[in-house]
Amino acid sequence: MALKRHVNIEQKMRRNVDFARAYKGIMDDYVKKGYARRLEPQEVQRFQEGKLWYLPHFGVENPNKPGKIRLVFDAAAKVPCSADYVKTLNASQYTSTDPRAALAFKEYHYVDDYVDSFTSEEEAIAVSTRPATDEFKFGIKYHRVPRIVMTGELVPTKREFLSLVMSTFDPIGFLSFYMVTAKLLMREILLRRWTRADATAAHLRGLLSVDVRSNGLLACHLRGRRRAGAFHKLQDEMRSDEDYVDPATGTLSSSIGQRLMDTVKQEHGVAISSCVLWTDFKTVLHWISSTHRRFKQFVGNRVAEILESTEASQWRWIPSGENVADDATRPRKAVDLSIGSRWLSGPPFLRGPEESRPRSSEEWIPPTPDEEELRCEFALDMVNFISLQRFSNYNRLVRSTALVLRFIQRCRGLRYDGDDYGLTSMECAEAERALVRQSQREAFAENNQGRAAKGSQLHGLSPYFEVDGVMRASGRIDDAMCVPYSALRPIILCHDEALAEMIVQHHHERMCHQNTEATIGAIRQKFWNRNLRRLLRRVEGWSKCNVYKLRRARPTQPEMGPLPEDRLEANGWPFKFTGLDYFGSLFVTVGRRTEKRWVALFTCLTTRAIHLEMAHDLSTDSCIIAMRNFMFRRGPLVRIRSDNGKNRPRSQEVQRSVRTCTDPGQAVVQRSRMDFQLPGEPT
Repeated sequence: MALKRHVNIEQKMRRNVDFARAYKGIMDDYVKKGYARRLEPQEVQRFQEGKLWYLPHFGVENPNKPGKIRLVFDAAAKVPCSADYVKTLNASQYTSTDPRAALAFKEYHYVDDYVDSFTSEEEAIAVSTRPATDEFKFGIKYHRVPRIVMTGELVPTKREFLSLVMSTFDPIGFLSFYMVTAKLLMREILLRRWTRADATAAHLRGLLSVDVRSNGLLACHLRGRRRAGAFHKLQDEMRSDEDYVDPATGTLSSSIGQRLMDTVKQEHGVAISSCVLWTDFKTVLHWISSTHRRFKQFVGNRVAEILESTEASQWRWIPSGENVADDATRPRKAVDLSIGSRWLSGPPFLRGPEESRPRSSEEWIPPTPDEEELRCEFALDMVNFISLQRFSNYNRLVRSTALVLRFIQRCRGLRYDGDDYGLTSMECAEAERALVRQSQREAFAENNQGRAAKGSQLHGLSPYFEVDGVMRASGRIDDAMCVPYSALRPIILCHDEALAEMIVQHHHERMCHQNTEATIGAIRQKFWNRNLRRLLRRVEGWSKCNVYKLRRARPTQPEMGPLPEDRLEANGWPFKFTGLDYFGSLFVTVGRRTEKRWVALFTCLTTRAIHLEMAHDLSTDSCIIAMRNFMFRRGPLVRIRSDNGKNRPRSQEVQRSVRTCTDPGQAVVQRSRMDFQLPGEPT
């Protein structure tokens, strides 16, 4: 792979002389500065004995910077982990001579980024970006924003302002004073839907004067023997002071602070003896230190996350005025980023004794139960314990429901004889009644007391509830002893329910897909469905019954092919294009004997006129005579079509006889074109 990449670079150099010159200049510069060197022959031989790592490289051209090439070493050309392996392998070689450098390359490097911590300022200054001053420098360039916007001559658009806000990379949070204000301003612009014409300088100044607050700016301060450091993290959610800040949102900020603490402890090389977390939410402190855990889901999840890695004794209260995390979210005329500022060094009380730290002197007022605890409420809710949409067969639905009911009985500690075997008929009947009750509750909720109003869909059925809770219809044939009870008092079902449709489909298949009346008679032995005929037509007609679909299927007519040009001639004479066919044989009387005769049927392909000629037999001569007699009577022909059937002379013999014929009277036949086609062709 590396050799192929090398060959491709050489081919590109041959095609582009300027590229080759610039590429060679970069490589010569690397050799001159000592970044690379040519191996000696003995070194090449020595390295070939072990495993070799080849590092492909290629040049990248920027269309915005013509004539400039950037050399890229593709360490992840084949295996992405090869670059990390080479870096780790090289660092391991210096473990004995410089263990601190080897540790930095192994643990604190990612690609070309390096983040590390040191126990003294001298160590940190030695590796910082500016060793003389120990400063962080932000080089910000806005290439896509016009200069007149940067100078303030033109008000930026929403897209340009968003580009200014998002183009600043500040992961540690040093520029939070500026970036939070810019994000708040962007939020107000989007909420008020301002355009460039509306966003005047006065409006922008007015927005900046609004007292706004970003809920969730966190600060992490490390206190050491010589100097303290600060880290800041900004949560995206922002709120105004005029809005009510829900104490539950404070748990979100506290959980993010706990995550920041865990990250700092895990990634820093400095040993941290103890951690203290500060918040100005007294309600959050009460929730963290409470003994019960009956919180609402949002609060309970955050409190549980906080207590996984911290103790309640580690959380302290801090006044809002002393909270450093609020400095970036409060409007200020000037920003103090000096070394002694509390933004970089933390609040002053951290460097003092324990007694100087703030304590809560106000009496804490407990929150209302709605904000704190999830009150216990009990309600009886009848739910559908089984979904009918998961079943397509009624028997499988009943048996599955019976198994669920058996499981419920076993959970309650009730067992009967025969539970260890298959389902009984009583269990299946109880499951069917449970399904019917569920369907009736959904369909006839307004008639749950068994009384049918005048405008109800059950009016006229005289419904009533039995002891088992199933609604049945009563009639006038209760004294018919020959009729079973299920037919005397059938179960009422609604045709819109899925259970009714499944029952109808079950009886339709049970009756072997018979006619409608037979299926209706079988259903009404046990159930009374409203609009039963409509429901049965829907079950049969919606392609749910494949047998019924096949029985009612009708053969489709084949699509006819396009007509030939002979059939579409508009300005020709009759029989210009003619079709020839035979029919017979016919028995005729000649003297005292009976002989066979055939009839040659000539049809005009344009006008559909017909002409009949007698053929004495099926010989070639008889066919030619019939054709000649026809042409002498009707005139010359352009084309004759025949299907070349088995009851006529072969096409090759007819054509050969017409071509070789020397009779002058048959010249008209020779000028006609004869086409023979398949016997079954529609044309």
